Amino acid sequence: MAGGHALAAGQRTEWLAAEEALAAFGCKDTVGGRRKWVERRAVEEEAEKCGLVPLPEKMDARCSHLRRGWYWGIQAFGEKMLKLAGAVLWA
Repeated sequence: MAGGHALAAGQRTEWLAAEEALAAFGCKDTVGGRRKWVERRAVEEEAEKCGLVPLPEKMDARCSHLRRGWYWGIQAFGEKMLKLAGAVLWA
């Protein structure tokens, strides 16, 4: 319910504990704090929707964190990798 949390105190419903929710994420119930919270949530939700998962602290950051079937690169690169993998996996 980002809409409710992003609203000023006088504009949101009384039952919404926005100040406490914002504080849990280290944000204040100010214009800047609410903006920071919304931007952070947007980044996290978009990353999740795209298949990105948070890396464990001890994991080598050079490793891919994309889900199976995703790759970095252009379409031609993906097609080339599928062709190479197919030659090995389905031979």
